[in-house]
Amino acid sequence: MRKNLLILLFLTSVITASLETTGQAQVTGATAPIPWTGGANVWSLDTNGVTPSGWLFWTPWGLPDLKTTITGTYSNRLVLQPNFNAYNNAATSSNPVVDLPFWRNNNGNGPAGNKYMDLTTYVDRNFSKYSTSTPVVFAGTVNSYSLTNAYQAEAYIKVIQGFFPYDTLALVTTNLSPANSNFNLQLDLSTANLGTNAPASHNVQFGFMVHGVNANPNKENAYGNVDVTVTQIPALLGPQVLVKTGNTPCTNGGTNVLFSPLIGKKSSYLFVVDSIGTTNLVVSNVVVQGVNQLTNTNSFTLGSSLSNTVISPGSSKSFVMNVTPTNSSLVQRWIKVLNNDVDTNDANVALNDPIFKITLESTPVSQSDDFNSSSTTPAQLGWSTFVSPGGNWTTDTTYVPLALTNGTLKLQVDSLNGMGSTPWYCGIQKTFASPGPINLSQSTLSVSLKAFGAVGDILTNKIQFYIESLDISGNPTGRLSLGQWVDETTAGASPGSEAYFISDGKIDRVVSFVPEAGASYSNISGNLSQAIDESSVAIREGASFDPCAPAFRIAIRITDLDFDLDSNNVLEIDSVDMNLVTDDSQTFSVKNAGFEADASLGANEAQEKANTPTSWRQWARNTGVSKSLMSNGVYVYDQSKTNNSTTVTFSASEGSKALKIYSQNDYTLAGQWQNDWGNQVGVVYQEWAVSPVLNLIPGAQLYAQAKVKVFSIDPLTGGNTFKFGFRYLDSAGQPIGGADQVTTITSSDPKDVWSTVTALGTIPSVANKVQVVAEFDQNSSLGYGSVYLDDVSVGFGTGPSLPSLPSAPASAPTFTSVTSTGFTVNWATVTGATSYKLDVSSSSSFATYVSQDLTVSTTSQAITGLTPGTTYYARVRAVNLAGTSASSSPTGSQATLTSYQQYLAGLGLATSVAFNADANGDGIPEGIKYAFNAASPRLGTGAATITRSGNTLTYTFDIRDDASLSVVVQLSTNLTSWTNQAASVIAPGTGAAPGYVRKIVTITTTDPKTFIRLQVTGN
Repeated sequence: MRKNLLILLFLTSVITASLETTGQAQVTGATAPIPWTGGANVWSLDTNGVTPSGWLFWTPWGLPDLKTTITGTYSNRLVLQPNFNAYNNAATSSNPVVDLPFWRNNNGNGPAGNKYMDLTTYVDRNFSKYSTSTPVVFAGTVNSYSLTNAYQAEAYIKVIQGFFPYDTLALVTTNLSPANSNFNLQLDLSTANLGTNAPASHNVQFGFMVHGVNANPNKENAYGNVDVTVTQIPALLGPQVLVKTGNTPCTNGGTNVLFSPLIGKKSSYLFVVDSIGTTNLVVSNVVVQGVNQLTNTNSFTLGSSLSNTVISPGSSKSFVMNVTPTNSSLVQRWIKVLNNDVDTNDANVALNDPIFKITLESTPVSQSDDFNSSSTTPAQLGWSTFVSPGGNWTTDTTYVPLALTNGTLKLQVDSLNGMGSTPWYCGIQKTFASPGPINLSQSTLSVSLKAFGAVGDILTNKIQFYIESLDISGNPTGRLSLGQWVDETTAGASPGSEAYFISDGKIDRVVSFVPEAGASYSNISGNLSQAIDESSVAIREGASFDPCAPAFRIAIRITDLDFDLDSNNVLEIDSVDMNLVTDDSQTFSVKNAGFEADASLGANEAQEKANTPTSWRQWARNTGVSKSLMSNGVYVYDQSKTNNSTTVTFSASEGSKALKIYSQNDYTLAGQWQNDWGNQVGVVYQEWAVSPVLNLIPGAQLYAQAKVKVFSIDPLTGGNTFKFGFRYLDSAGQPIGGADQVTTITSSDPKDVWSTVTALGTIPSVANKVQVVAEFDQNSSLGYGSVYLDDVSVGFGTGPSLPSLPSAPASAPTFTSVTSTGFTVNWATVTGATSYKLDVSSSSSFATYVSQDLTVSTTSQAITGLTPGTTYYARVRAVNLAGTSASSSPTGSQATLTSYQQYLAGLGLATSVAFNADANGDGIPEGIKYAFNAASPRLGTGAATITRSGNTLTYTFDIRDDASLSVVVQLSTNLTSWTNQAASVIAPGTGAAPGYVRKIVTITTTDPKTFIRLQVTGN
């Protein structure tokens, strides 16, 4: 599973409230934060003081008094406890009489309270709001359960008459149980026993109850609680609208404070419209209006609208608001989403017309601050403080004051009274909307500051100065820091001890060294392309700074590792300058799409797992992904040999390289898969933030396309699969369950051909990131195989329409223009093919290649450089955008001409003329002319020579350099009887013309008369 290490920074300029890491996914059926309310049934106790004996009354009860704690974006995480409020029954000014005997056993001296209580946290809605054609559903997960046996919690759905909670007409309920247990309640309203009253007077109620005696607050920890997350509530009937900024639900009629835009820069803000009802939501228009006739040169405008848009249930669409402020005046506008949700009685709809209205506010800020203005405050400039959790200063800003003083921004931290102990950190920050994709190589940051408060006699302070990319919910996704890495802590050392400041061999953070405050300011500055990407340490493993994020934050931070535990920790900032240069050429596109940018992924498996292709990422990061970079001509792995093939080589779809992803085979010592869901999964991916900066907005249609290939000698086995397409992450960095939109490659897919795979996607409403993934899923230890990936692309819409995969050529290739060193291969046109791939080999099994995967745009191809008199084989595949067909069957074969046949063809003679035949009737065999370029042997252009020295005869001649020619020397003394001589009598000589070789015959004889002749054969 992916792990997330979150930096605890308090955002003061986020879209709305900050989000938790749990309970923040959208709740099925929720229109906005769930409108919980509270109540209690009170009973007398029996004589045992344990169980109810008589009902006394029902009364509304505040949720804090019930001890129900509610968190989560959709108010969907609840911690339920026994009631401690009734036990005390403390006196108030309006009720000075304390009726302790009513609530306490033995006037409070007993072990528990004096009443049995049904504590109810619930939602009531009129029966008419729900469909009777499908059951209403209330579902969730028990995160933890620690209630003692004296108490019981349950979830329920019921139909009640009016609002009287115990006049129950239909009920389904389930007891909540210990940790990690799910509950799913369904009530069929069409068959429920609703009595004789009209359904219009009924209400559907769902929620939770905690049963038991009112409890002594002094024993709160002992009684425990139950922690639940709601995942689905009953869906409202008809069209229902939910409008969100980023991933945060808006309140109809409410105000949303947006990220501050930069003055002089265009900023864009994403709004999502979810259809969360049971029928189509129709958005007729989005209207922008002034608030209270406010006129302002800094005006919000629509970047994209939703005029006459139909959104099906469960789907979403988006629109974008833009602003380009010219000054720091408050930007304030209404936006009205006109739609067909007319449910005016809904608690979440405040207006009496089908309009969802939101007030937008934002205060523009500058890229640079010199803090010289006396008419502004730090907050008006966009600056705020952030602190570590714990101690007093999380609620009391007395200990971290921020003020403009004498043209500087001054932060004076009282860590002794504010925190009281180490560790601690605090700082200042400025959050702002993205001005567009940031060009890191041209953008800079600079701060001029003083620092005072170094520990002990240390004369320098370590200051962190960085910029963070944020997602649409305001969560940090990456960090670029100015300075250098430092190693400063010892694992396990107690804060404040000497060992706390000693290195432990691990880098901890990036800092700049600033002298203890003096008369002059220190400058920290740098180019963002040269800044250190600290994301994996500061944010989470695998994170990186995103220049296309929807928002950013700069921060200056100090910690207890550099500053004392006292009241004199000071940052005095004279100026902060940002020069963020945008690059509008950045688009939603894959980098290094064909893997051509990589030199190598490593020489062995360990290196290949550790390294990642340029611009790509991988998961799992702890064990790596089995992969390698394949180059043309490299031998392919042969599964049957458990080693590389010695005959089959690789050829990329385009270019010279591609990525191979294959089986993981990583086990723990216990023989279990490393990943905790059973299969071994390796993913290579690229990702982008959901943001209007790149037009990646919920509801946008996307396509992904790639070429994949599986070799028949290394097929997928054991249920292994390969998935290519889109994955979406939520704001916690986790994949959204069931949202993958991928194409799956299995063992049954075509082999030995490059196939085009496509995946179509629609960005979900709650997505924070979009990934294009190439995932190898190994089903078991018996699964093997490899998949090769090349030419990856993504884009908006449905992508180019792909034709059908072409058929394999129906007949064997034919051959023309055959010579001794080449021929032309021909084949029939294949319908739908845009090109062809040609293989030529001297092996009928294509164990080796003269030409492999040669791309040809026509239906013929000349092949040269062949060996004379050799049989070659050819096969052809048809190619188009959909992929590559199987090879032609059968293959074609053709022998090249011998050199002698080539000679005959040059004379216009038939190539079938025998070597010893006289085809032109001149009395000389054609083979003799071919061998010697004359009617008899020659020496260059002259006659062959013969010399004698004593008993040794030497005969020198030239013959064509053709291995098919053989020469035998024969001797005779009477011209009648001839004797073959040993081959050793012929030796090579030098000086022959090109295309010929010189031969020297040496014979020793004592006969007074000796005759020599040459017997020449060939083909």
